[in-house]
Amino acid sequence: MTDLWNEINQWLPALDETSGMIVRLERNYVLCGFSDLWQRYDWKAALEQFRSDLRMFNVDETTR
Repeated sequence: MTDLWNEINQWLPALDETSGMIVRLERNYVLCGFSDLWQRYDWKAALEQFRSDLRMFNVDETTR
């Protein structure tokens, strides 16, 4: 599990006041899946599916 956390931690985008909504959604999605979900599923593939779902529902930085 340490390897999984290290992999995710290296990917995690830093957050600051200029961070967009999409970055925050993706970051929260990945962190919420740790550790139970990502032990069973590939978090990178799941993140790509999440991004695809956001696009399908037209969620972007201008969505409120």
